[in-house]
Parts: sequence; C-alpha cells; structure tokens
Amino acid sequence: MTIISLRQLSSPRVYIFVRLGSFLAAAVLIVLTWQTVTLTPFVDQSFFFGDEDPQLQEDAKVYKLFPRQDQLIINIEGKISSANYLNRVDQLTRKLLAIPEVVSVKSVTDGPKSLDDALKSPFWGRILIPEDRKSSNVFVALNARSPQQAIPQVEAAVQESESEDFRPVIAGVPYIIELIRRNLIHDLRVFSLTAIVIFGLMIFFIFRSFSIVAGCLTASTVATALTLLVGQSFGIEIGILTANLVTLVFVLTIPHVVYFTYSWKRLSLDASNKVQGVKDALWETLPGSVWSMGTTLLGFLSLLLVQAKPLRQLGASGSIGTICALLAAYLICPWFVLGTKSQPAARASSFRGQRPFVLARHAGWIAAAFVAVCLLLGVGIYRLDTDPSLLSYFPEELRRGLERVDRTGGSSIMEIVIRDSRGAKLDSNESFERLWQLQRDLEEDREIGSVVSLPLLMAEGEKFPLSRFLSWKTILNKMAEPRYERIGRQFISADHIYGHYILRMKESGRRESRAAIIQRIKITVRRHGFNPVLMGGMYPLQAQLSQLLESSLVEGLAEIVLLLGVIGFIITRSLVVGLTMAFGMSMVPVGLLGLIGFLKAPLDIISAPAANLTLGMGIDDTMIHLGERWRVLVKQGHAPDEAWDIARCQLWRPIVVSMLIVCVGFSIFILSEFPPTRRFGMWVMLGTLLVLPSTLFFLPTIASLWHRAAKRLNLGRNYGA
Repeated sequence: MTIISLRQLSSPRVYIFVRLGSFLAAAVLIVLTWQTVTLTPFVDQSFFFGDEDPQLQEDAKVYKLFPRQDQLIINIEGKISSANYLNRVDQLTRKLLAIPEVVSVKSVTDGPKSLDDALKSPFWGRILIPEDRKSSNVFVALNARSPQQAIPQVEAAVQESESEDFRPVIAGVPYIIELIRRNLIHDLRVFSLTAIVIFGLMIFFIFRSFSIVAGCLTASTVATALTLLVGQSFGIEIGILTANLVTLVFVLTIPHVVYFTYSWKRLSLDASNKVQGVKDALWETLPGSVWSMGTTLLGFLSLLLVQAKPLRQLGASGSIGTICALLAAYLICPWFVLGTKSQPAARASSFRGQRPFVLARHAGWIAAAFVAVCLLLGVGIYRLDTDPSLLSYFPEELRRGLERVDRTGGSSIMEIVIRDSRGAKLDSNESFERLWQLQRDLEEDREIGSVVSLPLLMAEGEKFPLSRFLSWKTILNKMAEPRYERIGRQFISADHIYGHYILRMKESGRRESRAAIIQRIKITVRRHGFNPVLMGGMYPLQAQLSQLLESSLVEGLAEIVLLLGVIGFIITRSLVVGLTMAFGMSMVPVGLLGLIGFLKAPLDIISAPAANLTLGMGIDDTMIHLGERWRVLVKQGHAPDEAWDIARCQLWRPIVVSMLIVCVGFSIFILSEFPPTRRFGMWVMLGTLLVLPSTLFFLPTIASLWHRAAKRLNLGRNYGA
C-alpha cells in the first residue's frame, strides 16, 4: 500500500500531509496509552510465577493450611539492656502499631514480659534477640491487602527513631519486593525518556536530517504505544522484564529505519526521481526486514513455553512489539524520507558500496581470533551463578543493611509443613522430643539463620499456670484461643496432624544452590521420622526459578541458533551458509556467558535474557540482511565469493550503525541504581560487540573460503548452494 501511494502521490503537499497525520496519530496513541495502560510494574511475592505453576500452588497450600501475614523485620543495633534502648524500642513499637495497615508488632517490649523473660524464653529468645546480643528484632505484621501502603509509613517511623546509638534497618520479603518495584518504576520513567533523546541525537548525527530523525522517532513512538495498548487489551502486565519495554521496542524499530535509509541513500543516486529511489529501497530492504521480524517473533514466542512468568511476559510483549516495529517503520518512515536531500555527489561512491571494506584484508585473522576468544571465554560457563542471592538485587549502600539482618537471623523465608511418617498426631511427649531434636539439627545448619516451630511453642506453653497437670493437647488447644492471638494455629493444624516450621534462610555467603540446601533439609526432616509434606515461602520459589532460568536459557539459545541456521538456508539457498550463520552466532552467547562466569557476576532473572536478546537482534539486524543481499547479488550474476565482498561493502555501515544504536541505547541502563538493570545493559552491550565480528568477518570469510574450494572442485554453479 505504501508503494502504490508513492507511485501515484509524489506531491510535496501529500507527504507533508501524511507527516502531520503521523504526528497526530502518535500523539493520540500516547494519550490513549497514558490514560488506559497501567505503566507501574506489578511486583508481589509470586511475581516470578503464574498462578498455574506447581511451586506457587504448593506455596498456596501451605498458606491455606497455616494462614500467614506479610512481615517486616526491623533489626536495631544498640545496647539492648540499657533503659534508653528499651524505651526507644517501646516508642517505635507504639508508632508502628498506630499505622492503620499494621496488624501487630512484636518486640522485646511487646510480647515477652521483659527483656530478661525474652532472654530466658526458648521462643522469644530465638525470635527477637540474635545470638550476639548486640541487637534485637521487631516483627511487623502487615495487612495482606495493602502491604505496600504501610511500608512508606514504617520507613518514616524508623528514620525518625534513628540515632547514633539506636540504628534500625528494615528487611523482610514485602520490603524487598517494594524496593524492586521502586527501582523498576524509576528506570521505566527516567531511562525511557533518556533513550528517546539519545536515539534521536544518534540518528541526527548519522544522517544529518531532521526529517529522518522525526520519522524514526515517530515510528518508534507509534510502535511502542501500540505494543503497550495491545498488551493491555490481552491482559499482559508490566513486569520486571518488561519495565524497559520502551527501549526494547525502539531498538526493534530503529534498525529497520537504518537499513531502509542507507539503501535509499545508495539507490537514490541512480534513481530517475526521489520517489523511484524510495520505491527501490523498499523493495531491497523489506524482504530482509520481514525475515528478521519473523525470526525475532519466533524467538519471543518460544518464551511463552517456559514456566517463569517474567520470561512469558517478555515473550508476549516482545512478540507484539516485533510486529508493531516492522509495520510502523515501513508505513511511516518512507514519507519522511520523501523530500529529504540525498548525499552530495562527492560521497556517491561510498554509498554505492564501491569502497573496499577497511579491514577486509585482515578478515581471516579477525574471524579466527573471534572464534578462539569465544571458545576460551566459554570455559567460564561452568562458573555461571544462575542462583544468585536476593541481596544482589540491591546497591551496596542498601545491601549492607539487608546483610546485617541476614547475618543476625536470615532474610529469606522458607516454610516446611511436616507430618509424622507413621501418621501419629504431634501432641504427644514422644513427638515433642523428636520435634525438639529436629529443631536443634536445623539450627545447626550453616545456611539457616533461625527456626521457629511447634516445639518452641510447646516449650513456651510450659509457662501456663498448672501446665504440669495439663496434656500437650490441652496446652496446644489453649494456645489456639483468641486471647493468645491464636498463635497455636500458626504452628500446628487443628487436627494436630501437621506441624509448621518457619525457617529464615541466609542469602549472603551461600556456598550451595538453594535446591541442594532444600534437599539436605528434607533429608534432615526424614531422619527424625517426619515427612516434609509441603514447602513454601520465597526461598523455594527462588530455587525453582533458578532451575527454570537455567533450562530456559539453554533451550532458548539453542532454539534461536537452530532457527538461524534454518532461516539462513531458506534465504541463501545454501546449506553451508546456513550452518556458517548458526555456528558464528552460537559463538556470541558462548563468549558472553563465559565472560559473565569468569567475572562471577550474578545471572538473575532480569539480566539473563540479555544473551537471548543480543542473539535475536544480531540475527535480525546483521546476518539476515547480509545473507539476503548476498543472494540478490548472486542472482545478478556475481560470483558467490565476490558477492560476499560486495554485500559487506554495501551493508557494513548500516550493520555498524544499528549495532552502535543498540550499544548506546542499552548503555543508559548502566547508570541505573538497580544492579540487575545495570547488568542487563552491560551484557547486551558486550554481546552486541561480539555480534559484529561474527557478521562482518566470520560469515563472509568462511562462506567465501567454501565457495572458492567448491569452485576449484567444480561442485556446481552456486558452490555449495
């Protein structure tokens, strides 16, 4: 439709009218997006998983059996035995209780009768006072419906109470989730606007045309707004991986514009009129762009098959964005190119692609060095940390406070529901002894910060008047009464068959994977004659996520490499070229992931997709366009080995420019205060730099060598096609 219009409607008034219409459409879409799309990233305890995921369903069963409340942990350093310290704790406790969203607060001044009582109590002593006796804990239970509303008020109360000899820090799953949410919102607002400005400046610096800049930004804005609106209509939330969707869609759109504009600059020099030059550029670049869009689309669609919810969100949003990027680029940008002056004659030979590629004479050495470096770096894959600490999500200043809480009792919750392996109830003396022994063994595990469980509750029950004359069953029933805040129901089921252990797991200094630690804990539980029936909390959810991340990473990269080989064969009609493309691109994730492993950098759920994204963009923005151009040149009568040199001379500029745009765009993320976002931007940049030698040196060099060898051996006109 665009081509027909360009044939018939070449009047300046027409394309000026269309430009104004594009601006108006972009403005309307921006307003609709602002009014209808929820741009705040959705983050809660289950944001890593969908409702149908088995691990989340098991967590829900734990919650149904033992209802829990979201809790914040406030660790307060100071001289805990001093009257001033206890008075300050009491004041803070009262302020926290005055917050409407706070359900209850437990501290050394509200729970035990006194500090001495807390120190002597097996229950309160383990919960409220760490072993070093240099601090105490305050537990704040929040209303499950509005935990986020309470956190700013809790922060204000804590900051107001802080002094040199009274140093509180906040932790707990709700607080960690809120910090992640705040960082994502900050990045969404700041870096999206920054990316738009930087992309605009880069396009102007490269093409020196306000018209092309306007067309590029308009097309990218329309593509982004359409992606958000369509995603909203399908119920796709903004998650932890799609918080930077604006930058992603811009990166998907701009390379189409770059390839089209460079083709127009080259072809318009020989065209009879400016409309013919635009038409020729469309016919030349559109097939490669369609293939690029198809491979990217399949790459994103493959993410819909994984269990990790953030990856599925990225797959859905990326699929929509890929289609919108192609449509916006080719329906809008040609109208902005019309009327733009082409390059001066002095630079004509450059844009015709007649100048030899500067580093062509060293292509063989560079290709060999590229493969050697990637293979050497690939050894580092065995050192990848795909199960990083939750504390790695936060900057150094904030992490220090969280690490303090982690050291004094753990910062990540794991819940275990147990039952007697023989089916007996847990309210007998014999069960009590085995439960106590299990408690002690769990406390000795170096990865467990603290354990709160049924035996601690039973030990606290011995303080009841006349408790010596009451059975354990009677004591437990009393502790389930409202006057004792039904505390018994938090640790033993109503039928006394199921027991509940709450473990605060350590995140810093972990030497094993979470999965291995959980397996060891299960063995410990079974050794004492109990079966671990259910496991819940953030810790096992994170363990499951790391396993999903590792499998998704391997499967996704393998699928993209295989897909590239197939697409390369279809485009070039050469099995050798398809295999060369696949091998060359496979070196990119090998080198990138190996480098991450050598750097011992955390590969979390936010930064891990960088390898897939880099590979997908490398396929789209470089190899497919290069392979498509080579095939056209061969059809025009050029020898296959010569065609690679010509194709590289014609396309090296758009290839370098598109990759440069990706690097600069994602370099913005390095300025983020959110470490996973910084790592994501850095990995995309490094991966993009690895794409360039694979495309400009490895593919043309290896393919040309094969064509020359095939020619000498008389293997056919197409030399391996």
